[in-house]
Amino acid sequence: MHSFFVKLPVELLARVMNHLKAEELLACSCVCKVWKTSALDHGCWLNLCHKLWEGRSYVPSRFLEMAETHEGVIRAYFASIKDAKRCSITTEELCSFEWSFRFKRSAGRFWTRSDPYWNGSPARTVKFHPEGLVKWESDWTRMRWKFVEIPDQTDDNDEEDKIALTEGKAIRIEHLDMGRFPTELVQRHRSWGFILNSPWVVYASFPMVRSNRDRQLSDKVLEKRVRPWQWIEADEYNMLQIESGSDSD
Repeated sequence: MHSFFVKLPVELLARVMNHLKAEELLACSCVCKVWKTSALDHGCWLNLCHKLWEGRSYVPSRFLEMAETHEGVIRAYFASIKDAKRCSITTEELCSFEWSFRFKRSAGRFWTRSDPYWNGSPARTVKFHPEGLVKWESDWTRMRWKFVEIPDQTDDNDEEDKIALTEGKAIRIEHLDMGRFPTELVQRHRSWGFILNSPWVVYASFPMVRSNRDRQLSDKVLEKRVRPWQWIEADEYNMLQIESGSDSD
C-alpha cells in the first residue's frame, strides 16, 4: 500500500469514510487495522442508517434500538433492508398503524361513489385492534379481522413471487351482516410500509396519496398483485350476496 494512504490523518480518513457506501466501508475494513477501525466506526454506520431510513414510512423499533450500539449498528443496517421485503405482519404491527383505505374501481360504482377518496377527499382511516375488532375513523363497526392461511394454489410463473406468497400472511375481514370479504394479502410498499390488497379494496399503513402520484398504489399495478384465488373468493362472495338478495351493484 502506498505510504500516503497509510499515513493519512485519522480525522481526514474518517471524513472520507463518511462519504462511502455500506459495501465500500466493509471493503475498506479489510485493508488494515487503522482503516478497519475507521470503516467500522459507530458514528459512520449510524449516519448510513439515518440516510437509509429517512423518509421511510416504517422502520421496526428494534432496528432503531439496535443501531444505538456499536455492536449492533451494522447488523441493524442490513437487517432492516432484508426486513423491508418481509411479506408478513404481526398483530402488534397491524394494530399500531392508522390505515388508509379506499375502494378500487373493480368494486363497482355503488362503492366508489360513496368513497371519499374518489371524491377528492383524503382516504378513510381504519384501526385494527388486537381483540379482532375493526374501528373506522371514530366509529366502531360490526366488522372483525383475523389472520388466515394462504391457499397453496397459484398459476404464477414467478418463482421469487411464489416464495414471498408462501411466506406472507393474509387477513380475512368479516362483516357480521354482510359476511366474509375476499382475503387481504399482505404486501410491501417501496416506502417500507405495508399494503393489504384484495380484488376490491386496498389498505395502506401510511397516508394514501392520489394514485397518479404513487404508481404502486394505482389500480392497474395493484390488480397485478391480486392472486387468482382471491378473485375466486370475490366471485363466491358475489354469488352469496345475489342469493341473499343484497347485491349492491
